[in-house]
Amino acid sequence: MRELRVFELDEPEQPVSLRAGYGQSVKVIEGRVWVTVEGCVADFWLQPGEVFALAEGERFWLSGEGGPARFALSAVSAPLSWRRLAAWLRVLAHRWGEWKTDAFGECPRLGVR
Repeated sequence: MRELRVFELDEPEQPVSLRAGYGQSVKVIEGRVWVTVEGCVADFWLQPGEVFALAEGERFWLSGEGGPARFALSAVSAPLSWRRLAAWLRVLAHRWGEWKTDAFGECPRLGVR
């Protein structure tokens, strides 16, 4: 499955900062778009129809040149990764901790002593 969002940069020369998710790319629909990627020494100028692929977790800035610019930000569904699995396990561990303790943080003791 692919998610597609269309944005319009209505203030020329005013950059917008985003962080890339898994499998994201920028495709210019209208106008000229300037792309800066954190840690990259080069900037990129994209014309309508051009696509720029982004690495997961990258911080990047987009800006239009001159008039308004429109672009589509698309992403594919992420497969199960180790990071997602670790986050899921943390949630389960937290829920397990809430389940086995009472309001004061002590486990209720039932049975033989």
